[in-house]
Amino acid sequence: MQVQWLTGTGLMGQLLAVLEPGHPPDAARHAAEVLAAVARSALSPLARAMAEPAFLRTLLQRAFEEGGASSVQVRVGHGCM
Repeated sequence: MQVQWLTGTGLMGQLLAVLEPGHPPDAARHAAEVLAAVARSALSPLARAMAEPAFLRTLLQRAFEEGGASSVQVRVGHGCM
């Protein structure tokens, strides 16, 4: 699989980190878009990594944080569904 090597890079954690308050809204929006795209690719090894309880917990925390950009919250929410 073409993205298999990405599972060992820490990319998913880095994308989550960009959703924390204090990052530029554009960066958070792009990270949320990537996470939503990964979530839609159900067979991807990255999507399996998203299904881990710790990852989902952090993703949901970012989605409902005070001060988060509403467009990011919507994209993260769509990724979780």
